[in-house]
Amino acid sequence: MEEIRAACSRAGLERVEANLEFGFATPLGGGGAGLSAGERQRVALARIFLRAAPLLLLDEPTASLDGETGEQVIETVRELCASRTVVLVAHRPALLEMADRVVRVGALEAVA
Repeated sequence: MEEIRAACSRAGLERVEANLEFGFATPLGGGGAGLSAGERQRVALARIFLRAAPLLLLDEPTASLDGETGEQVIETVRELCASRTVVLVAHRPALLEMADRVVRVGALEAVA
């Protein structure tokens, strides 16, 4: 439980735990039902901290987040990038700035 609390803290979930009836032992519905979109994204980031995966694929990790939560997630992603290879799909300039290499994709045409 200590490792889970540390990972959740790194992902900014302290306030979430305080709002859950039984803390991190509170049962949730499928797909994180009972949590906001931002909370589900931060839970996913906390799970990453608990794994030793050398490669991560993050697709718009700040989508659907308010400004403050988005900034917190950006700091978490920055921490994740320090020790792993990360393929990051993003529009936010703050996320692009941490990349070693940026590949820009133009408009794609539909193929019939």
